[in-house]
Amino acid sequence: MEVLTALDANVGQDAQRAIKAPFSVSADGRICLSDTAQLVYTTVPEGRNALLFEIGRLRDEEEWCRLTFIPAENVVPEILRADEELSPSYPLLMYADPAWDPRTQT
Repeated sequence: MEVLTALDANVGQDAQRAIKAPFSVSADGRICLSDTAQLVYTTVPEGRNALLFEIGRLRDEEEWCRLTFIPAENVVPEILRADEELSPSYPLLMYADPAWDPRTQT
C-alpha cells in the first residue's frame, strides 16, 4: 500500500480501478489504513480532501494499492476508471459502517 499527498487527482496509467471520494482528516492528521494483510498508521494534512483510491495488478494475482490525498472542498464521488468487475450505479452510496476500528481493540 502506497500513501501519497498531491495537488491533483491524476490517475496512473497502471491503475485498473480508480475511485475518488470525499475524505475528512482530523486536526492531528493521524489515520489508520488496513487491508486483509496489514495495518498502517500514517499522517496526512488535516482538513477536507479528495481521496483517490487506485488498484492494479503486478503479475498473476498480486495486487497493489495507492491512496492519494488531495486537498479539496465539495468532492463529488465518482468512478474514474472501472475494470470488468465493477458495475456502479449512481448516485454512489456514501454511508457505511467501519469494518473494524483498531482503537477499540485490545
